[in-house]
Amino acid sequence: MSKVAVFVSRYGIGNSPSIINFLNLLSDHYEVDLYVRDVGMLDAPVLAKDSINVIPIRRRHVLAYWAKNSVVHSSAYEHFICFNPNAFVMCKEMFPRSRPIYYCLELHMSYDHKGLHYPPDVSRKERAWINDIQGLIIQSEAREKLFREDYELSDEIPTFYLPVTYSGEPCTEKSDYLREKHGIGPDKKILIQLGEIKWWFNCIDIARSVAGLEDWVLFIHGYYDWEYLEELKRVLRDEQIDNVIVSHDFIASIDELNEMIKSCDVGVAWYSDYTVNMKTVGTSSGKISAYLKFGLPVITNNYPTLVSAVEDKGCGVCLDDYDGIPFALSRISDNYESYSRNAITEYERTYRFSNYEETLLEFIESKDKVICGVR
Repeated sequence: MSKVAVFVSRYGIGNSPSIINFLNLLSDHYEVDLYVRDVGMLDAPVLAKDSINVIPIRRRHVLAYWAKNSVVHSSAYEHFICFNPNAFVMCKEMFPRSRPIYYCLELHMSYDHKGLHYPPDVSRKERAWINDIQGLIIQSEAREKLFREDYELSDEIPTFYLPVTYSGEPCTEKSDYLREKHGIGPDKKILIQLGEIKWWFNCIDIARSVAGLEDWVLFIHGYYDWEYLEELKRVLRDEQIDNVIVSHDFIASIDELNEMIKSCDVGVAWYSDYTVNMKTVGTSSGKISAYLKFGLPVITNNYPTLVSAVEDKGCGVCLDDYDGIPFALSRISDNYESYSRNAITEYERTYRFSNYEETLLEFIESKDKVICGVR
């Protein structure tokens, strides 16, 4: 088997379907040396595959590689692939003559990288080396346009459009995971909001929007900002909002996360306009792809990329404001089977990873790459 070098830095693997799906595909066709630095959740089952060799890297290791003749090391690999800026810079520091494929999971704009680890030295090196890449993998045309303009990326460098995907068959089977864990009766429907419990996801506003809805329970789960979490709990207590459950339990695997989603009826994917990543989210939303896989209609913002991804596909409702969530729930409930069926259809068409496997491998292996992607 030929070998590939993959680089991940400052990111979690176990909770990233994009990275897991990609590594699964590569490891079926190559031996993979996975270089990781400052990476969390390394217990993902994919990393136990015999064809994947995980290599932890520290700064001193990078300098040691630099001091050696990295041309010899580079020749051992058929391809180099990097996720995001920190990994790209690590790759180029270790293998200066490499021409990696750059997989952009999140936009790190020179003018907008709020909430992302993007120190000045990484930005400077990344932009100095960016036109060494062989190809760009990114979720959408909208994001590609922003990336090319901000990085002054050569027109000669091709692009592969790859939404944030999930793997496996769609599923409409329901689970009692949340109902049993939190004592939610069969007379209640469950609205789930996944992601982060932070102000830029408007958790407090969304909780207030569903207050008093007798038929619905809102379940909020995610990583949290401590002060904001305490403020959310205070609001629920002081305003006597009793149909909202907040959980920041650590989820160890995507399988456990799936059981949680299968317990629910509708998914909310709300994004503020805090960053360019949120304003262009569209097919870049991991929440949306997860909801659709399990037939959950989606409630989200009316950003153009989200309208195109959700409302235009008949799998959810896009709103001007979170105050419209009760209206959206009523609209979805009145025609639930249609919305759920469209959610499954859109998952199969756009977010199922197997749709992309053949053309993605062709893109990686091609010496004369062209812009491609499955629509």
